[in-house]
Amino acid sequence: MRTYVFPGQGSQSVGMGGALFDEFREVTEKADGILGYSIKALCLEDHNRELSQTRFTQPAIYTVNALSYYKKCEETGYLPDFVAGHSLGEYNALLAAGAFDFETGLMLVKQRGLLMSQARGGAMAAILGLDKDAVEKVIRDNRLEGIDVANYNTPSQIVISGVSDEIDKAGPLFLQAGGQCIPLNTSGAFHSRYMQSARDEFDKFLAGFSYSALTLPVIANVTARPYKQEDIRLNLANQITHSVHWSESIRYLMGQGEMVFEEVGHGTVLKNMVAKIQREATPLIVGNADGAAGVNTVRTMKKQKQPELIFMYSGQGSHYYHMGQELYKKNNVFRDTMQLCSAILEPLLGHALVDVVYDESKKHEAFDNILFTHPAIFCIGYSLTQVLDDMGIQPKAVLGYSMGEYAAAVVAGAVSLNDGLELVMYQAKQLHEKCKHGGMLVILDRVENVDKGSPLFENCTLAGVNYAGNYVISGPMDRLKAVNAQLKDNGIFSQLLPVNHAFHSALIDPVQNSFDSFTDDINFMPPKIPIYSCAKGGEVAEPDKYHFWHVVRKEIQFSKLISGIIRQGNPLFVDLSPTGTLSNFIKYGFGGSVPSCYAINQFGQDLSTIDNLVADLNRRSHAA
Repeated sequence: MRTYVFPGQGSQSVGMGGALFDEFREVTEKADGILGYSIKALCLEDHNRELSQTRFTQPAIYTVNALSYYKKCEETGYLPDFVAGHSLGEYNALLAAGAFDFETGLMLVKQRGLLMSQARGGAMAAILGLDKDAVEKVIRDNRLEGIDVANYNTPSQIVISGVSDEIDKAGPLFLQAGGQCIPLNTSGAFHSRYMQSARDEFDKFLAGFSYSALTLPVIANVTARPYKQEDIRLNLANQITHSVHWSESIRYLMGQGEMVFEEVGHGTVLKNMVAKIQREATPLIVGNADGAAGVNTVRTMKKQKQPELIFMYSGQGSHYYHMGQELYKKNNVFRDTMQLCSAILEPLLGHALVDVVYDESKKHEAFDNILFTHPAIFCIGYSLTQVLDDMGIQPKAVLGYSMGEYAAAVVAGAVSLNDGLELVMYQAKQLHEKCKHGGMLVILDRVENVDKGSPLFENCTLAGVNYAGNYVISGPMDRLKAVNAQLKDNGIFSQLLPVNHAFHSALIDPVQNSFDSFTDDINFMPPKIPIYSCAKGGEVAEPDKYHFWHVVRKEIQFSKLISGIIRQGNPLFVDLSPTGTLSNFIKYGFGGSVPSCYAINQFGQDLSTIDNLVADLNRRSHAA
């Protein structure tokens, strides 16, 4: 068995994170948008010497831990059996277990660091060489009533926290008892009763967020036992004032069986602590009342059940000129399939689609003409499916996101390839001819803000929720540009998508009747494999003529759909979009705890990416 442990405050140093910021550029940009400064510059350069200040330290450590976890998931393809984090690191453990996405976690940590940085007048010290009972005896016998125990790090390393004068007074007393007392450089008395006001303020902040079902057992600092779903908010609030029971947490994990601990983040602080606990303490064996039976059940499911491949197909916003170009040049199956689709479309489109997509003169231009983008997105997803099929990789189910549901239906056998392409092309023409131009804006913030009636979102429609802290709105382009500018002024990251129509809003309603009439001539068949729909938020038993309007008109429920699927089985999501966007939604929305991978992305190394994907899928299948 394996436990990932995430370090907390005190593990930071200039240079941490290294190449991870460039490797995970999208996550880094999201962090910059939330924080209002460059997290890469802070960690790698720290010109203003802010990295040691609590309000900067905590977001920095959280981000580096998260990037380190994403990297480990990519390298190994495996999930741990348990996760735990030391103090601040517990937020990364919860991220890995899917309690919240990266952005939500960072917003929580940012506020936590700010509130804790405002604490003044307290102090902390590390006591070495004395066990728990000896430390508590010194405090009790000498009536050091202003001191609390903050951290039980190892059996012989304990941290005290409290009033500065009493911490100073305690030093000689611990020395007399045979230990050492080393003052720590902190701004306040963390993990003590003196943080109560910060705890109360943070609890109010926590109330503004929702927390998803945990997909991995997380060991809580406050209890040294697995989290209960209903206690996430309470534990995070209490962590500010309560002791960190790290030594007992590790002993609990040792008691679960033969355990390998891996530190995920910067440095080796926890690696050394864990080794010391393993040398000095015995495993803690607990009964079913502590939740061990439930934990074992989760572990057994992870190890023994064969993953079920679910192919995912994206919609508008994921396209660009030259998508899949290396495959088009060098992979016969991909090229032949793209040319087949292009030949079917040419009488409808008046152009050879492949000539448009791979036009060398347009490589750096915006690809936003719906007459070409609509069918191109479909063709890329369908062609990638044929490439994987040729390599012996077939899905157990398919999932469509917005117009990606057309490709999903064709792959599932519910609609023929010709009919699917005709549906896509007819819809594109109708939108081009009858609908006013609009747009779509992705926003990294709490979706609840859209529902509060703010005039900022006037004339805008919630188009979909990708995951907590990432949603999309649709509306007139001038209104979206105004919203985008205002959000950026407020320090909230947002970005216009390369789309000229306001999908999932009333602005596309003028084409509904003609589109519904067109579908009368389409032959719909029972799907050969399950189809999961973001429009429905669940499985579609058999698509009908109205389904293909709903997929571009109704609100996208991606996060809800993924949550429902993972409760039913052991899925492995394979993203066949041009950018790997849907895989990223799962990665950031579920903290890396839900396995997902992608076929290609916008960086152009298509052949090696496909080869890595197939090798990864085969490895996961054999390991199950």
